[in-house]
Order: sequence, then C-alpha cells, then structure tokens
Amino acid sequence: MVYRLAGQAVPDYFPALWEREMSTGAYLPRWINCATDEGLVRALVFVMNRDNPAYIRALPDAELLAIVRRASGRYGRCTEYVVQTAQALRAAGIRDARLDRIARRLEEPDDPQVDN
Repeated sequence: MVYRLAGQAVPDYFPALWEREMSTGAYLPRWINCATDEGLVRALVFVMNRDNPAYIRALPDAELLAIVRRASGRYGRCTEYVVQTAQALRAAGIRDARLDRIARRLEEPDDPQVDN
C-alpha cells in the first residue's frame, strides 16, 4: 500500500507522520522502490528496528492477544490498529495468515477462556 503526497503537501503532513512513526525509536526509516499500477515509485517506509526493546521475535498467541487487548497509546487501542491493519491488507489483496488469525481472535468477545 503506497500513499502519495503531492510535493506541496509534504510540509503539511510530513512532520506529523515523522513524529508518529519515529518518536519511540521503534522504527527505522528506509527508502524503497515500490511496484504500483503506474510503475515503480520511491517510497519512504518505516521498518521495525529489531534492536529496539519493543521488538519481540515471537510470542505464543495467547500471550500476544493478552498484550494487544491491554495496549493503547495516544493514537488509540492496539486492538483497533491490528484489526484495521488486517482489514486494509485483505482489501489490498495481501494475505497474512497469522495476522488474519490474530485479528479474528481480537474481534471475539474478551473472554479469558478464549485464549486457552
């Protein structure tokens, strides 16, 4: 998924985008080439910094679900972020089986028995 900003709009949007993505040090900014219907474009992406303490390589689903259900920040609840990300990827034709499974589980009632 690539979002394009007109050159004159960059000063209006870029500072807030940078603050949102870079404020915790959890991401690394990178320029990459992206294939689009109009051809290749250069895009700025924010990649998880695997050296950051916020990066966790793997958690059992039950533990991951418990953390996501509790987590929230200044931009909202983590549950909403995960579910909306899964929906956006599906709408774009991108399948991530684990993300889809986690999102479906997050959409279930918050029942402690669900994670057992």
